[in-house]
Amino acid sequence: MDKWEKTILKFFILTPIVYIIMKPLENFLIKYVTFHSYLILKMFEECYLEGNIIHLSNLSIEVIGVCTGVSLMAIYISLVIVTAKNFKEFILGSFIGISLIYFGNIIRICLIAFIGTHETYNIQTIHDIISYIDVPITVFAALLWLKIQDLINR
Repeated sequence: MDKWEKTILKFFILTPIVYIIMKPLENFLIKYVTFHSYLILKMFEECYLEGNIIHLSNLSIEVIGVCTGVSLMAIYISLVIVTAKNFKEFILGSFIGISLIYFGNIIRICLIAFIGTHETYNIQTIHDIISYIDVPITVFAALLWLKIQDLINR
C-alpha cells in the first residue's frame, strides 16, 4: 500500500470517530449559529430572535443541531489530521477550514431565510436546494488547505 492509499484509508477510518467526538458540539453551536445568522439577517430584513428561532415577516427559521455544520467540520478535520505534518499545521488547517465552513453555513441559513421570505416556493424545497452549498464550501476548504500545506512544505 502506497502513501496516498494509507492516507485515504486513515481518513475513512478516522472520519466517523472524529464525528462522534465532535457531535456534542452541535447543541453547543446552535445558539452561536442562530445568533450570527440573526445578526446578518437583521441588516437586510426585519427580524427578531427567540432562542434558536429567527422570526422574519412571514417565516420563522429554527436552527437545530444538524444546521451547525459539525458533520462537515468533522470530515474536514479528519482530512487535516491525516495530512498535517505537525501540530502547528493541524491548528492552522483546522482554523482555516472550520472558519470557512462555519461562516459558509451561516450564509446558507441567511440565504434560506432571505429567499424564503421573498419567494413563494415551498420553504422545504428552498432549504434542500440551498443546503447543497455546504458541500462545495467544505470541498473548497479542503482544497485550500491542501494548497496552503503544499506552499508551507516547499
